[in-house]
Amino acid sequence: MNSLSAWFRSLSTKQIIVYLVLVAVAIYVVWYVIDALEGLDPNFTPPSSGSNESQNALGNKSFGEKEETPEPEAKKAESKEAPAANAAPAAAAPAKQPAAPQAAAQVKATAVAVTKGDGGKKGVGAGAIQLKAPAATAVTPARFKQSPFLDGKGLPDVDDRVPSDPLVIEVFDEIGAYGGTMRRVFTGARDTCNYTRLARSGLTRWSHDGFEARGNIAASWEADATGRSWTVTLREGMHWSDGEPFDADDFVYAYEYMGKVDPFNDELRGSPPAWMRSGSEFASVAKVDDLTVRFIYPNPNYNFPLLVSGNSCAHGSSSKNETYLPEHFLSQYHAGKVGEAAASKAATDAGFESWAVLHNLKTKEASTPELPSMRPWIPVNDSSSLVWKFERNPYYYGVDSDGHQLPYIDKVEMTLTEDRELIQVQAAAGAIDFQYRHIRTDQYPTFKANEEKSGIRVLRWGTAGTTAETSYWINQNNDGPFGDLLRNQQFRQALAISIDRDRINEISYLGLAQKRSVAPPWGHPHAPEDEAYQSKWTQYDVAEANKMLDAIVPDKDADGFRTYNGEKINLIVLAASAGDNAEMMIEDWKAVGISSKLDVVSRATFETRAKEFSTEVNQWGLDTACCLWSDANKQLPVNIGSVNWGNGYAAWWIKKNTGADVGTIVEPPDNVKEIFKHYEDGLTSPPEQGNIHARAIYEEIVDQQYIIPLVGLGPRVAVVNANMGNVPEFAVMDWPFRGPSTAYPEQFYFKK
Repeated sequence: MNSLSAWFRSLSTKQIIVYLVLVAVAIYVVWYVIDALEGLDPNFTPPSSGSNESQNALGNKSFGEKEETPEPEAKKAESKEAPAANAAPAAAAPAKQPAAPQAAAQVKATAVAVTKGDGGKKGVGAGAIQLKAPAATAVTPARFKQSPFLDGKGLPDVDDRVPSDPLVIEVFDEIGAYGGTMRRVFTGARDTCNYTRLARSGLTRWSHDGFEARGNIAASWEADATGRSWTVTLREGMHWSDGEPFDADDFVYAYEYMGKVDPFNDELRGSPPAWMRSGSEFASVAKVDDLTVRFIYPNPNYNFPLLVSGNSCAHGSSSKNETYLPEHFLSQYHAGKVGEAAASKAATDAGFESWAVLHNLKTKEASTPELPSMRPWIPVNDSSSLVWKFERNPYYYGVDSDGHQLPYIDKVEMTLTEDRELIQVQAAAGAIDFQYRHIRTDQYPTFKANEEKSGIRVLRWGTAGTTAETSYWINQNNDGPFGDLLRNQQFRQALAISIDRDRINEISYLGLAQKRSVAPPWGHPHAPEDEAYQSKWTQYDVAEANKMLDAIVPDKDADGFRTYNGEKINLIVLAASAGDNAEMMIEDWKAVGISSKLDVVSRATFETRAKEFSTEVNQWGLDTACCLWSDANKQLPVNIGSVNWGNGYAAWWIKKNTGADVGTIVEPPDNVKEIFKHYEDGLTSPPEQGNIHARAIYEEIVDQQYIIPLVGLGPRVAVVNANMGNVPEFAVMDWPFRGPSTAYPEQFYFKK
């Protein structure tokens, strides 16, 4: 010690400063390595673990931590040179990645576009409804520029194809280069939204952080003081992908022939999309002029900016849920436009039983690649192909800040890959350029270990609505021998607390997720004021579960399994994909005397069977907790669907509110009727009052455990070609936000 002290005193001031700097650098390097590794062993090989459609990725860190300001949405472009055509991109080493912002900064993304709330401990910031569109970036270049891919194709000049007031997309890093083909995968006919979520074309779309709805097709919008009338101004000079003008008539056509008409055309639609409804009544759509459309609702509809973002995943990639349709194309198949005889003959000649069937088919992009589109990439073949191919839309309305028509990337190819284990292998090997859908969190260490070798980047994106990656809907309308048990609140609560979620978190999610209820994240205006609701009924308490079950079903058979009315309780867990989560839960239920069995079926079969009253427990993911007023189908039985805890209740509610008969009606108990009342009132209430109704709903469904969740709010993992630029370090990827459109893929590009 004396010698060390003497050495230190012998040093000059300059030497001391140098040594201190070296120590600081060493500390930083150690910290960075630890942070990058996230406490993970890169050589760790996780066990095989399946996941359902929504189980593929988890958010980033935890909600409800200290309030932070999110990262800037985009940096100023560093390069102002026009893009050049690219050869096939070569993989480059990934750059150092800054840490993603804490999830607390994301929780203000509600069912309507909101500003940052208070973020305080009570977590009830009211948020601000966007009654008027946020200010847009302007660009007035002397000329617009196009990709060399379009040269020599006989198209009008790019200045005539791009609107005079285009959508200006600020790039995340720098002005990109034209060219290249983005390689992706999809899993088949039920995964066609893998395309539509990549290529958004709604009136509005969400910012990458989920804070606000921004203009897209719409140049601007404005509501009246009541929230009933919304006036939308379109961009001047937009065209469909076939070059035909895009105007207000396309909105009138969508409304009149695909939505609510008088009389309602049941042949075309069974029920109108959400944007057409306000409470139990329907909107009207009026053309003010070629560039102005007015949506008039009988009740206040404060969710308009989100609702008109468009449905991203109507199966078959149908455009039927958009606010607009290509009148010039579809009208040739519609009896109301060309006459019954002509429309019927066209259907017969094409081998269809009616013109309505043919018309509906023609609205599906997956099977009708010739359908005119407004998306940045448009299909060149149908989704039944082994490789589903897309090319840039020569009339796309978006540009960068220098006037280069987007997208930068010329082509997208999605290869059919039904084996989800193979997808993980392909991603780790660098055979996929951009994918977060179907990418599993438990493979994160493998992806990280292969970054340099395979030329990939591994990103951890966030979530605001996925409060539970895997959840179990307990069918309240079950008509089997255990139906009364499933309708017993105490029975459901006992099932919930018998699950060891810590084990599931460690095995399936590397410990990165949280034990979660179905309530929105802490800090969200819809989150119950009592913080306990964030994780209520998620504690692992076998003793208490047994105590509760002993009071309900005390009898057991010779093997120790509980019986009900002399019959062994055996619950079937219906799932669309196998996974360790369900198997571990089944083991936990066995420990408290409840026998259960996992029944894995195809997604199509799941969607059919899950609607039946005979199902007992249905497995899916909950990714809509952030957005009750615009996307309640998973939380509440307000629509007939496969992810539902009471389709009979849904039929009752729909009949009550619309008069439509959509299935077997089961009158709900009083507490469920009260939930419906809060929902009905909340839909048309101003934000502050709507928040109160939402909290009441979430408190009740958490206490009732109609949905038993596992864990959520972990990171969503994306695997990206390291040579691909402008891919943000952070974006919100929940279903309501139509990820990955929140990453603005139009401005992705391949580096030279």
